[in-house]
Amino acid sequence: MKKPDSKATSYVSLGMNLAGGMILFSVGGFYLDQKRGNDFFWTIIGALFGLIYCFYELWKVIKETNRKDS
Repeated sequence: MKKPDSKATSYVSLGMNLAGGMILFSVGGFYLDQKRGNDFFWTIIGALFGLIYCFYELWKVIKETNRKDS
């Protein structure tokens, strides 16, 4: 049986992390809005934190890929 490519697994892992981070932070913000009675303030803040997390995860994968290629 062929061993999976490490690049492929890191990219699949990246996709899962990006989706999971956005969902987690956005739903957390939505929950805070429902709890506090706000319109959508915390949902936007959560989405922004999710984007920051996504950029961080993307940076880690790019850094690791560059290290392996060198």
